[in-house]
Amino acid sequence: MTDRKKVIVNINRQDYTVVSIESEEYIKEIARYVDENIKEILDKNSKLSNTMAGVLAAFNIADRYYKKSYELKDIKENVVKPLNELEETKKELEETKIKIEIIKEESEAKVKAIKEESETKIQSIIEENENEIKNLKEENEPYKEQLLKAKNEIEQLTKKNKQFENAIQIKEDELLSNQKIINDLQDKIFEHQMEIVQMKKQLEESLKLLDK
Repeated sequence: MTDRKKVIVNINRQDYTVVSIESEEYIKEIARYVDENIKEILDKNSKLSNTMAGVLAAFNIADRYYKKSYELKDIKENVVKPLNELEETKKELEETKIKIEIIKEESEAKVKAIKEESETKIQSIIEENENEIKNLKEENEPYKEQLLKAKNEIEQLTKKNKQFENAIQIKEDELLSNQKIINDLQDKIFEHQMEIVQMKKQLEESLKLLDK
């Protein structure tokens, strides 16, 4: 339990004993403030009694207190709203980040599937034609014409293979482009998050100053 202490203060040339758990410096500071208010009232109207001056001083102090209380209430209400908006913005940014990750994973999966499918088809066609050529060579000379035809087919298939490779390259370029967009979005998200942290810090510091 906090110890209570007695502090003697002087208000309007009169000593008073105050019992409080607050520090002596704090109590004397309040007494000094009350004394200044009473003296200010008496300076303006010396005909007032000490009791009347004390009552008016108490009224003025209470008036200032209530006005400051209402001002503080309004300030706190104005601070809470932007804080809630900041939290909502942060939530939206997190959701956007998740969506970007999903798009990235889906794009990578599609490109990978197309590449694997193309490579499988190309390899299968090449193997079939290589086997056909081998069989034709093993037969005899009269089949030279067929071999030449097969050779032409292989050249066509090679061209198709090149086309498949070009198509794969295009898809990979698209993925790189998407990756750049994703990276740019992630950079923006990071910048927004830093702004949110800075704004929240400033607001929290403002609240601390107001609570003092």
